[in-house]
Parts: sequence; C-alpha cells; structure tokens
Amino acid sequence: MDDDNALHASASGIMHCLRLLADEAATLHLHGAVFAIHDAIQAVATESGAGVFSAFAEPAELPAPVATH
Repeated sequence: MDDDNALHASASGIMHCLRLLADEAATLHLHGAVFAIHDAIQAVATESGAGVFSAFAEPAELPAPVATH
C-alpha cells in the first residue's frame, strides 16, 4: 500500500469514528460537543485533502431544544 492509500484509509477510519461520536453526542443533547466534533471532521477532511469525505462532513442533526418553563 502506498502512502496516499494509507492516508486515506486512516482518514476514513477517523471520519467514521468521529461521525459515530457526533451521533452519540447528539443523542445525549451535547450540542457543543456535536459542533466541536463537526469541526474535527472538517479538519480531517481538509488535512486529508480529499473531498470524498464530504458525505461525513455534516454534523449530526440536533434534536429540538427542550423547553424549561
């Protein structure tokens, strides 16, 4: 395996893990964490130089805020 393929394989694994983490953070209503993880996803996509990760680059959908009246 050449260096370019190794980089993309590693970036792909990191992207997958970050996406799973973002989904879990959204489930737990950790909105700040979701956006921080989204920034990490963007950083990995940028550093890997591949647009192939754009499908993973969206943050997990946030649930509606809970009213605290």
